[in-house]
Amino acid sequence: MGTKVFINKTGRDLSIQLEVRKGDRPGRTLKYQSFSLTSGQSQRITYSGPDNPYLDGISVNTVADGSLIAEQQFVFNRGSELDNQFNTHDTVIFGWQNDSIVLSFANTWTVPHWNAELLPHGSWMDRSIDR
Repeated sequence: MGTKVFINKTGRDLSIQLEVRKGDRPGRTLKYQSFSLTSGQSQRITYSGPDNPYLDGISVNTVADGSLIAEQQFVFNRGSELDNQFNTHDTVIFGWQNDSIVLSFANTWTVPHWNAELLPHGSWMDRSIDR
């Protein structure tokens, strides 16, 4: 299943578009999925079923000081560093550095507990969090 948690730590509202890969070879687009994250928001997004769980690209933009600020990253080679970042992590974190949007990647066991509501129900972390 193509599912990830997206966390906005930029301090700005974001518009995001995912490019979902058809099959396991980069460069074959199944679809695009767009969504928004307000400043500080985290959201679990399911972007595909089990047959096409891979991302080929992420485009993200915001408006800051009257300018459009954007970041785009696309996979061209299977097994590349970017392909591994996109497709071996279940969490994407958008940050802000030097007037630019930066992306980082993590897995749920490394994400702070305040994102507990985004974890899969019944996960080992779900049982360890005081609610």
